[in-house]
Amino acid sequence: MISPARASTNLPHQGLAVQCKGSVTHHPGLGCYQSTRFVPFARPNKCLQRPGAHSSDLRSRGPASMFRLRMARPLASVRAPAAEAQALDRTQEGSLAQGNTGTCELCKERVAKAQMTRHLAGCAASHDVPGAVTTLVQLRVEAAGDPRYWLHIEGRAEASMKALDALLRRVWLECCGHMSAFRVGEREVAMGSKLGFVVGRAGQRFSYDYDFGSTTALRGQVLGVREGSIGRTAVRLLARNDPLQWQCDTCSAPATVVCPFCLHSGPCLFCDDHAGEHPCAEEDVYLPVVNSPRMGVCGYGA
Repeated sequence: MISPARASTNLPHQGLAVQCKGSVTHHPGLGCYQSTRFVPFARPNKCLQRPGAHSSDLRSRGPASMFRLRMARPLASVRAPAAEAQALDRTQEGSLAQGNTGTCELCKERVAKAQMTRHLAGCAASHDVPGAVTTLVQLRVEAAGDPRYWLHIEGRAEASMKALDALLRRVWLECCGHMSAFRVGEREVAMGSKLGFVVGRAGQRFSYDYDFGSTTALRGQVLGVREGSIGRTAVRLLARNDPLQWQCDTCSAPATVVCPFCLHSGPCLFCDDHAGEHPCAEEDVYLPVVNSPRMGVCGYGA
């Protein structure tokens, strides 16, 4: 039974929400509730889903895309459009381009994005573990709209897409248990499908969406297939981009917090010294600056 429940007095916005047996439910203009926990949405991406759109009993009712509304753009795609992002990639910081470098999770070496695939061709095999040799699929996943956010991932061909989904959530996305979906072209892929069956061919592309209210969209590509052993692990993270350097909108010092309400409408990044001067500071809604395309969206990082 759906019953109204009033938000607790320490929430940034007061009013009625709808709760449905403890699942994540919604109220237009207020936000997203999970049990009694309030998760604010950025003002340009207010939750407009009907009550119960995240309810677990809906996970088996047809394609998840039926609940998809709009995509929350990465902050980098707003602050640094494509042309500017390319210019940043060409700006030299020492011998590596800013925003275009990453760290190998296996050997901890810092490598330019353009060279990471070549680096991992040897490094991944050298970090295999004793065990049965199996087919491994190597992927690169990027944020749609800002390729400066990227991951290199390797998984067993017989691993499920659910295992890949779990890794993406753990490294980049998880905030409130939202729904997600993989697609190859326009076809949605079942989470129980085998990785090698869905994306087992070099060059094959796929897409991934997390949260069908304020969607974080990713794009992936198969870089290659090899034979090796990664033990009992279904998928493993090989490398990721180094954190982007965001500046305070007031003084240009390194930013530490982001205002989700002003994400796409004005100054929203602040250092510790100037965070308290922002008009939204009294509402205590700041989220941390993190190395993720979901920075500042929903309750990520809170």
